[in-house]
Amino acid sequence: MNEDFLLIILRDLLPRRPDLRLILMSATINADLFSKYFGNAPTIHIPGLTFPVAELFLEDVLQKTRYNIKSEFDNYQGNSRRRRKELDFKKDNLTALFEA
Repeated sequence: MNEDFLLIILRDLLPRRPDLRLILMSATINADLFSKYFGNAPTIHIPGLTFPVAELFLEDVLQKTRYNIKSEFDNYQGNSRRRRKELDFKKDNLTALFEA
């Protein structure tokens, strides 16, 4: 909505300010439509390259970045010291050795 309002103001301002130059750039813009809106303003088409887009899922990104998600235990808030002591007490020796 803000962009639409800005374009209206610019269209009305351009005839009053002949020294002002407006350049709109976009890869997806309908250039003819905007040219007509701004009083048949000249357009320049610059050919470019298109690049393939890879679709990745969150799991793919996490694996590629080697990001580790914290468990609920790590995110636990509240009486965390007491809760941690309770959970540590319940662990067997092999689990404690593996986690250390």
